[in-house]
Amino acid sequence: MSNPAIWTAQASAADAEALDKLLGALPEDIAADVRALATPPGRKRSGMRWSAQLRRAYFLQHAPDGVLSCITFEGVPSPEKAAELWTAIHDGELDMDGVCRAYAAVMGIEVEAVVRH
Repeated sequence: MSNPAIWTAQASAADAEALDKLLGALPEDIAADVRALATPPGRKRSGMRWSAQLRRAYFLQHAPDGVLSCITFEGVPSPEKAAELWTAIHDGELDMDGVCRAYAAVMGIEVEAVVRH
């Protein structure tokens, strides 16, 4: 596969440089949501966003330890597919193997490798 279908990045909310790097790779509106998700710390929160322009879904999670994670899914054609992906992720395991299985089930695309930034 020439372009990975899934990639992931993490940053500590307390590390401004790492957080800026994570946010810089995202569309502006989604980066704003990640920044909002980063405060207040201390509880686990997550969400899914979809970009019509890029046809990507973004799974966002802020762990209680302050680590922000963003998993980007390429080739998601609609907000309905992003919602299906969200449901599949939450109904399954939240490790990367589980995320890849959820993507394959919803999108019909097997992912051979996940790119970590």
